[in-house]
Amino acid sequence: MYTGESRWKALPDPINNGTVNFCLLEPADFPEHIYCSTIEIPYISNETGLPVSSSELTKALKFEDRIIDVLSAHGQLFVGHRTGNGRIIAVFYGNENCPHSVTVKAGLFGKRTFEINSVLDKEWTTYLDWFKRLDDINPIDLNEELKKEFRRQGDDLFKPRDVTFAFLFPRPEDRDTFLKSLRVKDINWTINDQWEYESPDLESGEAPSFWCTIDINTPIDGIEFDSMRIDLEQTAEQHQGEMDGWEAGHG
Repeated sequence: MYTGESRWKALPDPINNGTVNFCLLEPADFPEHIYCSTIEIPYISNETGLPVSSSELTKALKFEDRIIDVLSAHGQLFVGHRTGNGRIIAVFYGNENCPHSVTVKAGLFGKRTFEINSVLDKEWTTYLDWFKRLDDINPIDLNEELKKEFRRQGDDLFKPRDVTFAFLFPRPEDRDTFLKSLRVKDINWTINDQWEYESPDLESGEAPSFWCTIDINTPIDGIEFDSMRIDLEQTAEQHQGEMDGWEAGHG
């Protein structure tokens, strides 16, 4: 995962109707490839196929916590999850592909294996090439040119991204530093404490977009906004409440 020091920069999102994503930009340190990995953790009854008690959901969340511990140790950044249809779908980003499965503890002596679905972020190379030009090109001009490039490459690229640049916040402290820097610049911001997500139909298989809202009263990089949306990672610490005392393992 990215660990180098970087500068902050505001970049208009070329895809999501002109909203803005904040990211750490240091193109020389950017990885060449990015993978998005998802893991499905069911919490339905095997016998009836129906949702079961809240205790089963709690158990599924504990499995998620153990998976986070294992994959975080292997350079994967947990960016959040969504629930629905009797399952939790956990989302990870990394610059290396995940293994096909992960095995964690189940009870005192047992283990359970979960399949991992990893896909290469096809847009990343295109973004990387254009980011390297940011110092020489006005971000708005770059934004328009990048739109044209995505249209030229095909409709599969010209679409909302799953979780935009979440992996560029390698530690919770880095995110906190960024938010503090906004205060120093007299930029007012508010965060949705629940880390809401925007999700397509669960059956589509696409990952959700985890987001919070920042209200801006001052221009950034010469661009004025009344408000903007930024995509940030949902930290693993937010899911550790029930994990104390448990040790994750992997096979």
